Amino acid sequence: MGACADHASPTVLGSRATTLPARPRRIVAGVGAAVAVAVAAGVPTDVLPNPWFMRMTPAPWWTVPVWALTSLLAGVYVSAALARPPACRRRSRGVAGAGATAAWLAVGCPVCNKVVVAVLGAAGAVTWFAPVQPWLALSAPLLITIALARLRAGAPHAAVPPAGAPPHATPRSGEGPRPDYV
Repeated sequence: MGACADHASPTVLGSRATTLPARPRRIVAGVGAAVAVAVAAGVPTDVLPNPWFMRMTPAPWWTVPVWALTSLLAGVYVSAALARPPACRRRSRGVAGAGATAAWLAVGCPVCNKVVVAVLGAAGAVTWFAPVQPWLALSAPLLITIALARLRAGAPHAAVPPAGAPPHATPRSGEGPRPDYV
């Protein structure tokens, strides 16, 4: 078992004596992350209409569902990751970041993306990059889901404490204190 599976410290989520319990903090962080990803991916790609950016090509039908699903999954990922120690998050954060980046590339206008135009030119952006965007759209939520699965795979197994034991008693198997999933 790795450090993630062995980890079961109640300090990961904070003490029950804190003013704001761990679960509401994670929910607030998850909602904040979902909104941040939605704005960061939606404004410059003009999925969210705004006065600063304009699409040069019409958005495909799948743009809004991919943008919304990726934003939602990013919020769920952040909330779930905050329940894990930093060592356990390292296994999945690159995959989650790749998923968010894939979503941003997928929902963006191919000729509005300066990096794509600089590398491929305007004609190459439409000829080469635009056909790849649906594949990026499929991979974005899949990558974030894989990141969530990696977080889950590192989660300690819930140990049942002996009858009458205090909440953070050592389980019979001797793996350490019982996790504090609030």
